[in-house]
Amino acid sequence: MQLEISNMHWMMYILQTIDVGIVVVDKNYKICVWNGFMENHSGMSAEHAHQKDIFTVYPDVSKEWLKHKIDSVFLLDNRAYTIWEERPYVFKFKNYRPITGTADFMYQYTTLIPLKSIKGDISHVGIIVYDVTDIAVNRLALKEANDILALNSITDQMTPSFLIGGTGKRVCNRNINVLFALAIPYPSLCLISITLKK
Repeated sequence: MQLEISNMHWMMYILQTIDVGIVVVDKNYKICVWNGFMENHSGMSAEHAHQKDIFTVYPDVSKEWLKHKIDSVFLLDNRAYTIWEERPYVFKFKNYRPITGTADFMYQYTTLIPLKSIKGDISHVGIIVYDVTDIAVNRLALKEANDILALNSITDQMTPSFLIGGTGKRVCNRNINVLFALAIPYPSLCLISITLKK
């Protein structure tokens, strides 16, 4: 018995201090659990959030969208997920690394899991919030770098003119008259002329 109490104490401590958000809501969307991560990033204590409607506590959450996610977990007894690429966050938290970070808010992945009661029916849904800001910022920076490289790949620094068509093909030629001649039958083509000064 003493060991069980000790284990329960450790588990509760881990749930409170783990570096992911844990929120548990009932079928009426009332908050039953609001762990330390959620307290720290929302600025709202567990006592304040307890038994309050999640949409009252977080009015900027898309009510219809999140209700649909939670209801599907209750109905299907299956997990649901959100990813930052589709929706940057569920709970809008500030980026807590303002000096080293470049994002204004915390990008998040979330997992919604069905929680069964002692009777075996799904009585609650757990929402696990993962901070993926570092991953998101790095991927966005990589995409931006790739976009710049893609733009550079269609511009030849040695060629003063280039022609880009609707098909994505390019024609480069030093003779501007050739470029104009090629553009005549293709009205969707764009001609760009660059003059290099020595």
